[in-house]
Amino acid sequence: MTKSMPVSLPASDAPSTDRGIRVAYRREPLSPAVRRLLLASVVFFHVGCGWALTQIDPPRIAVGEATPMEVRMVSAPESPPEQQI
Repeated sequence: MTKSMPVSLPASDAPSTDRGIRVAYRREPLSPAVRRLLLASVVFFHVGCGWALTQIDPPRIAVGEATPMEVRMVSAPESPPEQQI
């Protein structure tokens, strides 16, 4: 049986002794398989939402049915001059 040398961890990967429980922190919080699954699910839901939006019939716009409206810009008539008393 061979003896193995203790491996020194970088400070960021050092085990924590929070509440007496030793936990080794990894640099990546998610494994590659979980990241791929998460990416696939995000793409799937985006495609599904895009498809669902194409299934909605937009409301009809009634612009053609409105009667045309004409506006004329007319200056105000001049007021009669005031009488001096």
